[in-house]
Amino acid sequence: MPRARTNRNRSFCRCVPAQHNMNATLTWPEFLSQAKQFLDISQQLNDSWQLYKKDDEEPNSFLKYTQKIKCKANDELINVEYHIVYSVSYQVPMLYFQAHRSDGRLLDLEATWSVFMPDASRTDLYEMLTQMEHPVLFRPFMALHPCRTCEILAQFGKQSRNLVLTFISIYGPYVKLSLANAYGLYIEENERSID
Repeated sequence: MPRARTNRNRSFCRCVPAQHNMNATLTWPEFLSQAKQFLDISQQLNDSWQLYKKDDEEPNSFLKYTQKIKCKANDELINVEYHIVYSVSYQVPMLYFQAHRSDGRLLDLEATWSVFMPDASRTDLYEMLTQMEHPVLFRPFMALHPCRTCEILAQFGKQSRNLVLTFISIYGPYVKLSLANAYGLYIEENERSID
């Protein structure tokens, strides 16, 4: 996972909620607008992302994507459901997911680590990928912790036109969620047509 420079003497997760001095935070309306733009691109590319809306309260909507992945250890198919959710505390997108075996059983924490991040050290795993309560569904999900997301997104120089797309492109591959290059090309082509 991308790592921003950190001070190793800070507490366990070294989290700092959003500080508005970086241009990589989003308000809830900005997140929702960019999530809808991302969804439009997904539909244009015949991809299967969906926007889940629990109710009209904020922030009770999130992007959802499902796929099957093959476990390298035993060739078992794993069903994975990914959610891109707005973090109110950090004001950035956050990635939650659940992984189920083909018989429907949920992967436990250890199995999830071995499938998604087999080469990471135990200390790094606790800081990056852990179980948290989903902020919309109020059920346990695995989550990539958002404590450095703003800092990492801000390191990409030119401000992204869609931080949701940028976030998924950067963080998704760490949990076997990869976007087709066509997503970035679609944004680039639209920017050229506007200019």
